Amino acid sequence: NDKSVIVRSQLACTAKRLDGPQCLQLVEQLWKHDEDEKDPFMPLLIWWAIEDKTISHTSLLLDLFKSESVWNYSIVKNWIVERVTRRFTEEGTSDSYAAISRLIMLAPEKLDSEKLNSENSKPEKSDKLLIANGLSIALSGKKMKSVPENLKQGWDILWASFPNDPKIIELGLRLNQPESFKKALTLISQIGQTNKSQIQLIKTMGEIRQAEKLVHFIKTSKGPILKAIIEAMGYSNKPEIAEIILQNYPRFSSSVKAQAIRILCGRSEWAIKVLKHLDENKIPKIAFNFELLQQLNEHNNEEIQKLISKHFGKVGPATPLEKQGRIRAVIGILRKGKGTTEPGKILFMKHCGICHKLHKEGENIGPDLTGAERKDINQLSKNIIDPSSMIRQQYIAHIIQTESGRVLTGLLAESTPGTITILDSKNKRTVLNRDEIEEMKESTLSLMPEKLLSTLSNQEIRDLFAYIQSDKK
Repeated sequence: NDKSVIVRSQLACTAKRLDGPQCLQLVEQLWKHDEDEKDPFMPLLIWWAIEDKTISHTSLLLDLFKSESVWNYSIVKNWIVERVTRRFTEEGTSDSYAAISRLIMLAPEKLDSEKLNSENSKPEKSDKLLIANGLSIALSGKKMKSVPENLKQGWDILWASFPNDPKIIELGLRLNQPESFKKALTLISQIGQTNKSQIQLIKTMGEIRQAEKLVHFIKTSKGPILKAIIEAMGYSNKPEIAEIILQNYPRFSSSVKAQAIRILCGRSEWAIKVLKHLDENKIPKIAFNFELLQQLNEHNNEEIQKLISKHFGKVGPATPLEKQGRIRAVIGILRKGKGTTEPGKILFMKHCGICHKLHKEGENIGPDLTGAERKDINQLSKNIIDPSSMIRQQYIAHIIQTESGRVLTGLLAESTPGTITILDSKNKRTVLNRDEIEEMKESTLSLMPEKLLSTLSNQEIRDLFAYIQSDKK
């Protein structure tokens, strides 16, 4: 009951070193402090303390959840329940699945009415749905033939309680439940009602290798739904999918066209069809950027190489001499005029912000540039034109080839004993089962494309550099 969160964080660290009963007794007091839920360390320190006890002292841990008041604690609700469920799921034993069923039975049927009536409270999920979400996250990238025997009781409770909830339908897909497939397809088919639930269900259909069930939606869908469906198709290796995507290609928006080409270039059989469409002038040459051509090279396919050579010549990284020449040319352009930050910011968000953050805007795939050395024109030019000259360990890209012939390049965003999550330069996450991976190797090239400035005018280059070198106002 100490008033200092610093003292409580030290107690959480101590709990980690104690045996099961003592650890859990201490944690039972620590997670009562709702004020610690927003602390940057405390919730994860509590989870760190009990993570191994989840398996070694399962019964004692579950006993803590018998009290209905425990489910109202903010730390338990927002940090612990899903993590405990994920840990049980990843263990994958009959005992751990039985523990999930028991946890579902212990979870209250109703939300805390006191919190629901509070003016400052946010909408809360049922605790049973939190458990379902933890299960879904842990099962990402995995194929389940059916519901594990000791999980059936828990699953039956979830399905009976929330048969129309998208989270339960998603979990049912991952557990290969026929009724869930019917409900998922019904929800996805509701054109004009695009929401995150539809997108997530489409993504799940891809991850469980059931994307073929969505093929007929390619002809009628548009916007975010169509994008999600095209992305899900990347998990399939059916030849007819490439044909259907290419047949509908002319009606796609420019962003969907770019996504479709990227997905089709991921498999050699599909890539050949795409390049043949290029050969027949059905797809413009401009649709293939340097990054895509590098991806096509990774297939090591003779027919692909011939088509690339015919239309693009030799494709490969620029030589050191060529890069030095380009660096000198860019420095010369910068010295001949001044750039403007406002149009430079637009260019940054389009070409750089998809991976980098600057002044708290952009994505976190690559390094945050805010604290980087940006004032040295020579070094900045080199970093942009020759990004592969120095790659930090955490930003080394990996090339993955699956047994079904798919080639993916990106950063390792997450690695578990059963799955790999790859993050590509477009900020797209792909979850792969380790059993499906034929080869994984480090790339000698940065995920950042070399010829980033090649499509910009001299003034656009000045504007881009002006914004990158600017200080936040």
